[in-house]
Amino acid sequence: MFSARSASAGISQLRATGTLAPVCYNLDIGENCVRPNPRGVWLGEADIVSLLSGRPGLAHTLIFYSLLDVVIVLALTKPGLSGTGSTPPPIGENAYCGKSNVPKFEEKDGPAQLPKSCYYTGMDGTPSPGKQIRVGADSDLNAAVESAKCGDTLLLAAGASFEIKGLPAKKCDDQHYITIRTDTPDSKLPPEGTRISPAWAGVASLPGRPAFAQPPGGAAKLMPTLVVKGPSWAKIGDHYRFIGVEWVSEPGIRDGRMVATAGADHIIFDRNWLHPSEGAEVGKGIGMNQGTRFIAVINSYLNGFYCVGNCTDAAAVGGGVGDVPISTLKIYNNFLEASGENIFLVAPSPRSIQPTSRSAAIICSSP
Repeated sequence: MFSARSASAGISQLRATGTLAPVCYNLDIGENCVRPNPRGVWLGEADIVSLLSGRPGLAHTLIFYSLLDVVIVLALTKPGLSGTGSTPPPIGENAYCGKSNVPKFEEKDGPAQLPKSCYYTGMDGTPSPGKQIRVGADSDLNAAVESAKCGDTLLLAAGASFEIKGLPAKKCDDQHYITIRTDTPDSKLPPEGTRISPAWAGVASLPGRPAFAQPPGGAAKLMPTLVVKGPSWAKIGDHYRFIGVEWVSEPGIRDGRMVATAGADHIIFDRNWLHPSEGAEVGKGIGMNQGTRFIAVINSYLNGFYCVGNCTDAAAVGGGVGDVPISTLKIYNNFLEASGENIFLVAPSPRSIQPTSRSAAIICSSP
C-alpha cells in the first residue's frame, strides 16, 4: 500500500507498507531516504498522478530498485504546466492533424522526435459524396460491397445481421471513401467525436464493466451486426469508413482475430462495437500487420478479447509483426478491453525496419 507524506524539509515522499520494512520513494533527488529493495511493489498511473497533482510545473523523479538492484529512474512532468504561463495541450481528435493529413505537431519536444505523419479523421475531410444504397435485412452485404463505387454509402438495416467475408481493395482516394454504416439517422447516434457504447446495440450494461452512455429513451437496437466468420476473418482493402456498426465473431470460434488490416490503408472504425460472440475465444479485435497504413479506431468500444490455450497476448488492438512495416495509426477515445494488453504493437522483423519508414500513433483511450 502506498501513501504520501511530506518530509521535514518539505520534500514529498511515497511510503510503501505491507513489506518487510517501510519503503520510501523520493519525489526529488537528493533527499536521504532508506530504500530497501521493494520486491514486487508496483505503483499505478492513478497513484502517480494523484501524488504529483499538488506540485504543478515541476519534474518529479521516482527512484526505485529492480530485483537485480539496478536503479531505474522515471521522470514525470504534469502536462501543460512545465513552464510559466503554459496552457494545457489540445486533446481533440484532430488537434494535431489538418485536412489532407497535414501534421500540426510542434517543431520539437525536448529530445523527443515528434511524429511526421498523421491521419485526419473528421467526416468533413473523409467524404463519401456518391450514392446512398440501402442494404436490407435479407440482402447480401458482400455483393453490395462488390458493386459499390468509390464515394458510395451503404446504409445497413439497424438490428439486422450480415455475414461478412472481406472488403476488397477499390483503389479509392481520400475524397471518395466508401462508408458502411447503420441506417439509423445521425440524430439518434452519438455525435461525431463521441464514443458509442453497446447500448446502441440494445445492451444496457455488461457485467463487470463501468456504466456507459445510453441512447435517449434507453438501450435500443440501432446498429447492424456484422458476423465475421473464421478462419479467414474479415480482411479489408482501402478507403472504408464504418459508422455505428457492431462486429461479432461467429459462435464457437477459437483463436485468430476478428478484423485483419494487412495491406489495408485509409480505414476508419468510427463509433463501432467489436466483441466475440458468447463463448468464443478471439485473440485480437483489430489486427494491424503487414503494410497496414492510415488506420484509425476512434470513439469505439472493444471488449471481451481473451486467450485461454489457443492463442497468446490477447489484445483489443494489436499488430506490428511481419516483414512489411506498418505506419500512421490513430487510436483515440475508445473503451479497450482484453485479457493480455488493451493495445499491443510490436516491432516487425529486423529485415523490415527501414530508416525512412514513419509511424505515428495517437492514443487517448480510457474507460
